[in-house]
Amino acid sequence: MRYLVILKILVCIIFFNSLLFAQGYLRNDNVTTYTSGITLNEICANGSAFDYNADGIISSTSDKDEFVEIVNSSDQTINIGGWTLSDNTTTYLIFPDPTSINPGKSIVVYMYGADVSNFNPGSGNLVTSTPAGIRLSNSDDVIGLKNTNGLYISVKWGTGVLPADFTTGATLVGTEVTISNSWIAGQSQSRNPDYSGSWSFHPTITGTVDWSVDHTVTLTDPQASPGRKYGLDQSLPVTLSSFRAVVQHGHVLLQWRTESEVENLGFEIYRSLMSSTGFQLLDSYRSNPALEAVAWGGGINAYILRY
Repeated sequence: MRYLVILKILVCIIFFNSLLFAQGYLRNDNVTTYTSGITLNEICANGSAFDYNADGIISSTSDKDEFVEIVNSSDQTINIGGWTLSDNTTTYLIFPDPTSINPGKSIVVYMYGADVSNFNPGSGNLVTSTPAGIRLSNSDDVIGLKNTNGLYISVKWGTGVLPADFTTGATLVGTEVTISNSWIAGQSQSRNPDYSGSWSFHPTITGTVDWSVDHTVTLTDPQASPGRKYGLDQSLPVTLSSFRAVVQHGHVLLQWRTESEVENLGFEIYRSLMSSTGFQLLDSYRSNPALEAVAWGGGINAYILRY
């Protein structure tokens, strides 16, 4: 069966199905290009049923077993040093520089100054914690992650809204994701499959697992997988090796190269002015297989290649 995978790869941003964005940018005249992909992948706002941080205590009151998992789905190491993590009232964390996430790896951020010295994040993954007193709310909250160029992604539940000091002068990438406002103790919400799937409550991992360094903390039938990949892998029908934008004679020329294509229907181009927050369809294989350019309007533009 032929299909079109809803994978959005930005010159400005790369994001699978919603919210991946970049480590930095390159400039070609007035065209800005970004590369690589970071996404919010799993959130546990009520950890009061499992000792997820492996400190020997189920944190029913201090919320130290709550966490946010951030993943790098690209094929290159991304330094998130200087990036900001925030909820609806508080800047949780400004990641120290460097904080480098390897390809296909993650960083797990625990809340409330949790002791993470005995938590094993998995091979190649990172773990850290926010200062004491900072926690996730079980209702009406939001998580935002902003890079050093002022681009941010966010996931909210209920009526959570990011504070003005986080969003002022910043640009939301894509659309804010809304997940369930009815948290279940010890059960995270996550993408399934990891990286690219839609959000849902994390399935139960049947059996006993031990994510502690000293192998003394066991969890029976946990409903989260901090630092672990869970769900089915998804192979993409297109292997994209390059995507760039250059200005030629007053027009933007988008160039991309694929290494392989399997039952790919075609490509679509989306454009957004850097001063705006939304992307509009510029051209599509459905109506114009040649994808001949529309005149560039000047200024700094961001482009998505979708296939």
